Amino acid sequence: MNNNNHPDQPLKHATTASAKSCEPKGHALGSRAAYTRRRIKLLVVEDSSVVREQLARLISKNDTIELVGCAENGLQGCQMFVALRPDVVLLDLRLPGLSGFDLIRLFRRERPDCVVIVLTTFADDAIRARCLNLGADYFFDKVTQLDQVVELLNPKKANFITQQASVRVQAAPPS
Repeated sequence: MNNNNHPDQPLKHATTASAKSCEPKGHALGSRAAYTRRRIKLLVVEDSSVVREQLARLISKNDTIELVGCAENGLQGCQMFVALRPDVVLLDLRLPGLSGFDLIRLFRRERPDCVVIVLTTFADDAIRARCLNLGADYFFDKVTQLDQVVELLNPKKANFITQQASVRVQAAPPS
């Protein structure tokens, strides 16, 4: 596969497909009323269409989160990240193309203020440690902790997530 976005290279801007592929049935992203404050922009990078649909349905119930896109592979996730500039990324690890590990490294280098939430079925201690060492902010087991991800994204905590990322970036030593 020709991969123009290697983990050690800067991300390149790319045109992306519409986020409609991840909208829950019967929900249009643009149909909600205008909000007085900016909603948190969320990107889902997940290769399972069933999980993408489930996440989109759960996220659609949250007025503080705007689902800006869903990517089904690592390269598409990289491209959408650049084009859509999300505040938060929900990321699977095992993806076609670039892996979730590669994407964490890329996301952290390009936008250290973006919150990265790993959601995977490969949730052993070594993988958790690797993700957190690469810069993931949160790590959840897709099978047993999906409800915790939903809770983390609830309206009362969602703004806290992005505020914590800003604090983390401000506290980070200059590179």
